Amino acid sequence: MLPVGPEMDNVDDSDPISKDIYVIADAGRDVLVSYVRGVIEGVYVQMLVDSGSSVSLMSADFRMSVPTLRNRPLKKDYVSARAVNGQMLDTLGTLTVTFQLGSESWQHVFHVLRETTQTVLLGWDFLLKNHALMDLSHAKLQLWDISVPLLTSKYLIPMCCNVSLATAMNLPPLSESVVAVKVCSPNAAHVASDFVGYLEPNVADSSGLVVAHTVATVHNGLTKARILNPTGQDISLRQGMHLGEFYSVDDSDVQLFHDPADITTATISSVAPPVSLDESPISESERAALSALLSEFNGIFSSSKRNSGRLMVDAAPVTPPATPTPTPTPVTIRDAPRVKGAKIKPTNAVIPPAAPITEPDRLPAVAL
Repeated sequence: MLPVGPEMDNVDDSDPISKDIYVIADAGRDVLVSYVRGVIEGVYVQMLVDSGSSVSLMSADFRMSVPTLRNRPLKKDYVSARAVNGQMLDTLGTLTVTFQLGSESWQHVFHVLRETTQTVLLGWDFLLKNHALMDLSHAKLQLWDISVPLLTSKYLIPMCCNVSLATAMNLPPLSESVVAVKVCSPNAAHVASDFVGYLEPNVADSSGLVVAHTVATVHNGLTKARILNPTGQDISLRQGMHLGEFYSVDDSDVQLFHDPADITTATISSVAPPVSLDESPISESERAALSALLSEFNGIFSSSKRNSGRLMVDAAPVTPPATPTPTPTPVTIRDAPRVKGAKIKPTNAVIPPAAPITEPDRLPAVAL
């Protein structure tokens, strides 16, 4: 990753110490990767073993994710670093770190690097000092008499990652879109370039945004997400907005259904059970009553195998009987001449509601 620095110019290739570093390759074990698992300040991290780098490196994002490392000041020791493509690398200083590798603890100086794809890199300075031997045929890294197992590619797949919007955008009302999102480890650890996972939406309710549950493939830290704006207003989405968590899945978690599911239909047997009235342990009166009931509803309980258990439904419309509605006869009072001092006696009587009716054809007379 880095060219040989000034401190390595004085290394003599004829020195027997420099010949203690070997790489024993086995083409049949291509599932192995040049990573070992270490512990830095209680945090598990995958470390890249890279003899092509002259110094050991640490990501600035990883340093900021560990509180003890974040609070530790950097030593202003800069190097002129370039990547393999010639691009200048931005170094922030050095940091002395004690980490655990295998069964032993080690102390080493790391150059903190901004915007690197590797979390922690063990370079030539560490490998040469500790007589490193990488044996791919036995899947181990030998440091002195300590054996550290090498990891396979599946160990670079994190269990859970954060999902954030890759670019800022404006989502129109009542619309949906498929957008590019970033998938990164919570502790800024290096992740595999390609793996499959499940996107679990986790957005604030105040944003008004809806994120779909998705099973997608991550490629170089990017994947796709489907978002929806169900509101009647535009939603402005900023770059880096948290959309949810991404959980890795393997082949056993994903099942593809190409054939329709088998449907088993239950067949009801038309054979009547072996039960007869003559053999049933009931009394004579109960047997006669049951026989009369079966004879009355022989359309339902039939002894024929052709229509056994069949219910005959009459499809003829049923008209309910018309109930006559009584029409009240209005009771009127004839107008009488208004004569001063005269008693008016109407010809028709008014029946109070509480007056009892003794006979339907005769009405009691009520004087006014």
